[in-house]
Amino acid sequence: MMIYPSWVTARALLRGMDTRPVIGIASLALVAAIVMTAWDTVMDPGMAAAGNWVWEKGGAYFGVPLQNYAGWLLTTFLVYFGAGLIWRTTDSQAAKTDATKRAASNVFAALPIIVYLVHGIRYVTAGRIAALHVVALFAMVLPGLLAVMRTYLVKNDRIQPDDCSAPIGLDLNR
Repeated sequence: MMIYPSWVTARALLRGMDTRPVIGIASLALVAAIVMTAWDTVMDPGMAAAGNWVWEKGGAYFGVPLQNYAGWLLTTFLVYFGAGLIWRTTDSQAAKTDATKRAASNVFAALPIIVYLVHGIRYVTAGRIAALHVVALFAMVLPGLLAVMRTYLVKNDRIQPDDCSAPIGLDLNR
């Protein structure tokens, strides 16, 4: 559910950086994996407390074992890295756009980030475990706000396809 919003949030956080070389893809994959795992650090304790997730021996973090988060980091890093390698091969030539098209692209690009941000705000305001309100604020709301700000405030004459967070083959500038 949060794989794509986490990817788009990470792309917005790294907006303006060249994420096409392998080191750029790896950096993007790492940030996206951290953003995704940050969501899991807020969601899993509540799900465990509600009885939805059960670990035999529990764990150090609100009953969740730390290797759960290591597993999320590794798994999502590999997924994002693979996706980055595939998406890198799409057309990377920038197209000039007028201000209206640029604004429309920014609105479209921000939707998954807003989904991530709304989930974070929900955990801050209505989470079952009060201690996780602070975790949600810094792990989800802060990166979400920064990503929205970078989406709307970074001024470019040209929108790069890798800045629009478009899936394979979807060119928002045409």
